[in-house]
Amino acid sequence: DDIKGKVRLHTPRHKIVGTSEHIAFSRSGFVYAFVRLGFELDPGEEARSQKYGFASAKFTIHLWGEGNLQPSIYDLYPYEINHGKPSSVKLKLEPSITLVSGAGASLGGLETDMVVGQVAPTVRGFKGDEERTPYWNLQSHRESPLYGLRHFWVLIEAPQKLKRCYLIPFVETTMQSAWGLIPLGPDIDQVEHRPRYVIDFA
Repeated sequence: DDIKGKVRLHTPRHKIVGTSEHIAFSRSGFVYAFVRLGFELDPGEEARSQKYGFASAKFTIHLWGEGNLQPSIYDLYPYEINHGKPSSVKLKLEPSITLVSGAGASLGGLETDMVVGQVAPTVRGFKGDEERTPYWNLQSHRESPLYGLRHFWVLIEAPQKLKRCYLIPFVETTMQSAWGLIPLGPDIDQVEHRPRYVIDFA
């Protein structure tokens, strides 16, 4: 049987974090953008009926600016998760900016609660080379299969003179089948030719 899984990238969503005298930023002269990213893994009915599915996935983002002005990843979520239950992430703006795992009721104020969907039993996040190529490694488990929606968050730090930056997210996966592991990757090999998402700071 020809079993093929589908990977669907979601359009990134972002929010520019406004400066305020009540917020103590780590570095002056920089602006920040809070970005939600996501994708979905669909092994298909035929694969599920035969108890096949995705074994692992790697979600990567390429981030760059213009000329000599380059953004970087200030923070990301999740760094490490070892359970398959829904969680939440808070964008905490005071006294500094950070992404923290939420627990219990909202603290209100300048914190914003964002729900993170189902995650794999094992997720590891990295900022990547020069803190501009963040990626997450996901592993499946029989008690929590790797399929459905996955959400990730990054907090981008950029020089105030930078008018915009660009994101290219993509997913590489391996799918388990009767014949072993099948690698699946983007249709377009060259990163610069893949669809890009623009974040305007100006």
